[in-house]
Amino acid sequence: MLQLGPDAPRGRLGSVGAMADTACESCGDPTDGLLAVHRIYIEAATSEREERITRLDEVEVWCVPCRTIYPHQPAAG
Repeated sequence: MLQLGPDAPRGRLGSVGAMADTACESCGDPTDGLLAVHRIYIEAATSEREERITRLDEVEVWCVPCRTIYPHQPAAG
């Protein structure tokens, strides 16, 4: 059972592994395996206009899960 407060038993000190130097600019996850991408926005077609696809010029770094889920284009480099 977990005990908190001044009477809680004291155990050994633990350690935390090193964190990645950079975080995903989409979700904020501090991870390795980031890739430079251009974010893409897709707006569905309506009865008044056709589908619109907008690619941002800004380069961001994204993790694997974000690159799997969200539309993007790899940045040249």
